[in-house]
Amino acid sequence: MKHKKIIILTVVTLMSTLILSAQQPTQKPAAASSTTQVSVKLTSSTDSSQYILGAYLGQYLNANGLTITNANLFIKGMDDVLKNRCARK
Repeated sequence: MKHKKIIILTVVTLMSTLILSAQQPTQKPAAASSTTQVSVKLTSSTDSSQYILGAYLGQYLNANGLTITNANLFIKGMDDVLKNRCARK
């Protein structure tokens, strides 16, 4: 029960931070970036929130040297946690 509260609090805090930071205008650096930009069609604030959360998680993983080698298992694990299913052993 304690772990669920911590997970929920963490997710709510991350989402709040991401939503607030997404609303702040940012200045782009003058130099050209070496990253490739991908166009994503976001049609609602819910779409934006979901994209921001995914992008933030991806940035966190990259910043900490973590890579996803099996996307299907990663997505399944995330789905299980978000739907409060028991972890598989």
